[in-house]
Amino acid sequence: MNAESKRTNQDIIVTPHQPNGKLPIVGHLAVIKKISKQLGQKDGGPKMNEVFRQCVGENSTNGDTVFLTFPGVLVYLTSNADYAATMMTDLQHWGKITHKDRRGGYYTARTIVGDALFTASDGEGHSKSHRILMPAFSPRSLSSLVDITLLKTDILLDRFESSRKKPFEIGHAFTSLTFDIIGNFIGGNGLDFKTTENPERMSTEPFLHSMDIALSTKYIHDNIDEGKFTNRKVYKVREDAKKCLWDYATNVINDRLDGKTVSTGGKTAPDVLDRMLNTIDKDTNQKMDIKLVRDNLITFLLAGHDSTSSLLTSLIYVISQHPKVEAKMRNEVNGVMGSDLPTMQSIKKLPYTLAVIKETLRLFPPAQMIAKTCLKDTKIGPYIIEAGSKALVLTRELHRNKNLWGETANEFDPERFMPNSSNAPTHEYAWMPFSAGTRGCIGMQFSLIEARIILSRIMQRQITFRLHQDAEVDEKFRIVSSHIHIL
Repeated sequence: MNAESKRTNQDIIVTPHQPNGKLPIVGHLAVIKKISKQLGQKDGGPKMNEVFRQCVGENSTNGDTVFLTFPGVLVYLTSNADYAATMMTDLQHWGKITHKDRRGGYYTARTIVGDALFTASDGEGHSKSHRILMPAFSPRSLSSLVDITLLKTDILLDRFESSRKKPFEIGHAFTSLTFDIIGNFIGGNGLDFKTTENPERMSTEPFLHSMDIALSTKYIHDNIDEGKFTNRKVYKVREDAKKCLWDYATNVINDRLDGKTVSTGGKTAPDVLDRMLNTIDKDTNQKMDIKLVRDNLITFLLAGHDSTSSLLTSLIYVISQHPKVEAKMRNEVNGVMGSDLPTMQSIKKLPYTLAVIKETLRLFPPAQMIAKTCLKDTKIGPYIIEAGSKALVLTRELHRNKNLWGETANEFDPERFMPNSSNAPTHEYAWMPFSAGTRGCIGMQFSLIEARIILSRIMQRQITFRLHQDAEVDEKFRIVSSHIHIL
């Protein structure tokens, strides 16, 4: 690994650390492919985290920025909070530009959901969706989340208790739960797949099966022909899955337009689907077109459940290893709520539970990268960045950077997030599991509310999880617990 610099008449151009193995034309592509093969990972997050650590060490001990070259693009990886802050807030020089990509995660997602809220480039297309959808995630609108979450959570916990001491895959269980919750919140009973009651539907229901295919086959877009000829079988399966997702979402929309389904709260409490179909944007005086409604609907279902299910899976693992933390959470919940069901007001009185959630998100952020594009030539720290270059803020590495979190950066310590903690993060952009700035996740409060309600019920019902002896846990990238049982 090396760092190099050269002098020009105007400035000293400093190049960050970069991995050995750079080749003419293809740059570091072979390096990334080698790491991908070693890890058995096709997704970008683990690969980029690993190449970053190989260059600067765990916890950014030997630097916080790495430079990669690929055909047609320069890529900067960073765990520096100052640089992250600039990329999130300097809208003149940095932005989220996805429509020009011909490879990578955004391009793959856009082949299915186009210019939906999370995949659209900065500009009027994103702004219109954001303005229409923001009221759906306001505190008033999120109040309906409580009853939905309570209903589904107790169904899942009943299932857990009926099979007490039998091992089960907790990641799958939380996926079925959070998928039902986001479906009901977005579109009421018309989007209740009842996977909490019937977990087998996650693999048998056509839309859910197609969703799984869409997520598991995205790697074929790395092929030079995107798999059309080099992997025709997988390409055909993926195309069929995409059509299924589109058709299903279109049918859900048509049922709402035809009055066959209604918002759970009725006309006085429109759900997200109602808002997407009926809200007139105040700036453009237009509604969303049906294709954009369809793409946003699929996006919310694909992405809307993942943050909380990943968080809960990681959190249950962590507290299974820290019983004192679990006991403190349970005491807090019982002291605030007793036997009363959680409410929007009572969960606000659980600072320690929220601290455990935030610390889990620090160590195991569901989204491992935040991508930005340099819009104009600029300088960040000592580095001259050319327009068109890409920057990836690696959230896992940011959240474990010892310059930000101290020598205990790898340790699980919820006290960091308690009021007046001496161990609290000192940089506003040291913790970004939901991104930040104008492209911060619209569902952040949704996820934090949902998680607190679910955890409160687990604590109230005296359910304790323990890792099974056959569990498979990979802490390096994201917690994956294959088997958990209930004491």
